[in-house]
Amino acid sequence: MNITRRELIQQTGWGLLTLAISQGTVNRHLAALAAPNPRKLALLVGIDQYGANIPPLPGCLTDVELQKDLLRYRFGFHDADIVTLTGQQASREAIEAAFLEHLIAQARAGDVVIFHFSGYGSLGAGKEVFITADGAENALLKENILLMARCLATDKFSLVFDSSHLPQPQPYLGNLRVRSYPETLTDLNPAELTFATDIKTRFNLKNKPSNGVILAAAKPEQIALELSGNSPNAGLFTYDLTQ
Repeated sequence: MNITRRELIQQTGWGLLTLAISQGTVNRHLAALAAPNPRKLALLVGIDQYGANIPPLPGCLTDVELQKDLLRYRFGFHDADIVTLTGQQASREAIEAAFLEHLIAQARAGDVVIFHFSGYGSLGAGKEVFITADGAENALLKENILLMARCLATDKFSLVFDSSHLPQPQPYLGNLRVRSYPETLTDLNPAELTFATDIKTRFNLKNKPSNGVILAAAKPEQIALELSGNSPNAGLFTYDLTQ
C-alpha cells in the first residue's frame, strides 16, 4: 500500500486517532509492543464475507496483514506466535477457542499479548457484539472478549477493535464502507450468553483488575469505516494505527 497517513486523512477528512482514543493510550500500546519481553503472542481476526445482502468487507483482510507485518518486522513477533483467523475460519467458537488456547494458555507474566478484530459490529440483547463468520445468530459478545483478557497472566495486553456497534442500514458513507451491521440483533446464541459463567468458573477472576489497553475505532455513538473503490481496501483506524 503506497498511500501515506497524511494523504489518507486528506482524502477522508478524518483525524482517525482522535475519534475514540487518546494519544497516551496509543503510546502505552506501542511501548508494550516494543518492550524486550521474552514472548509476544498475537491473535488477529479479519472477516471479509458475511453472506447474502451484507456487503463484504475486504479491508478486514488487509487489516490483518498490516498488523502482522507491523508485529513481525517492527516489534519482533515470531511467526509461530501469531495466529490469524480470516474469512470463514473466524467463527464464534474458533475465535474463543484460539483466545483460550493460543493466548490464555500460553501467556506468562511479563509477556506481550495482542488481540485484533476487524469486521462488523452491532448490538444484541442490549450489549455490544461482533458479527462472526458463522452469522449474526452466532455473534460474539464484546464483554466476553474483555472477560477473557482478564484471564491473561500478563497485564501487557492490547485489544484492538476495528469495528462499530451503532446499527447502520446504509452500507456506505460517501465512498467509505461502514463497519456496522445494519440491524440490532434480537437473539444471541445461548452458548454465548453462558460463556461468561463458564469462564468465571474456570478462572479465579475475583477482584482481578484489567490493566491492558483497549483501542477501538469508534465510540458507542460513532461508526468505523474502511476505504473502498479505487482506494486501498483497509480499515481507516487500523491503517492509521499501524502507520
